[in-house]
Amino acid sequence: MIKRSVGKWFSHYKHNENAKINLFCFVFAGGSPTFFSSWKNVFSDEINVLPVIYPFREKRMGEPMPKTVDELVRTFINENKKMLSAKPWGVWGHCSGALIGFETAYALKDSGNPASFFIVSGCESPASALDRLMLSSDFSQITDGDILNDLLLFDLVDADLVKDEDFKRYFFPIYRADLEMFRNYIYDSNKKMEIPALVMNGTEDKMVSAERSRKWREYIGSRIEFAEFSGKHYFINDHVEEISRAISAFILKNA
Repeated sequence: MIKRSVGKWFSHYKHNENAKINLFCFVFAGGSPTFFSSWKNVFSDEINVLPVIYPFREKRMGEPMPKTVDELVRTFINENKKMLSAKPWGVWGHCSGALIGFETAYALKDSGNPASFFIVSGCESPASALDRLMLSSDFSQITDGDILNDLLLFDLVDADLVKDEDFKRYFFPIYRADLEMFRNYIYDSNKKMEIPALVMNGTEDKMVSAERSRKWREYIGSRIEFAEFSGKHYFINDHVEEISRAISAFILKNA
């Protein structure tokens, strides 16, 4: 049976009450759950694909973005206790979304139903994951043009898309709000856990160093697998079938 609604925190999802596993998908700064929307069509019915929608975008546009990652994670957990305890679950985070996923899994590691697995794509380890975002600058002095140049430098946005004025009016306030939240993120070096993990990189990703992404093992233990795929920062969109098979096998092995 497909459940019609699972609450305001999810969008573009597939939810089968008889599925074995819930996969919570956390998107990057400035992103929306549409990034994960196609994945609900490639995973089997054993896996619920649940893209998380943060405040201040899409149907939650009227809600302010939390000021800290901790606040976002705490609110997500408090408002989704039933979903997080219903069945085995894990997280998949792309880029900075992996940090939100990590903090969510860590916060619940000693609960009665901790995360069964952790999947990272396009993100270095917590110590360096945000180094290339413009977080040390005075935001009052940063123009939309500065942000755009940074996004284009790292292939984070399509050059044709940013010519669309409607897109820019929608995107820039969201991206700024997300960066403001991540400006306040300081990784606690004591936050470490043992959890089966899959870390994926794009070979041409200008944003992520494969070497530094391998340092995830320092934070999530030895049960970790690494995989590289051709492509830039959004490489997962170029290998949907291949990556879905790899993720499915990984999840079903560990959940």
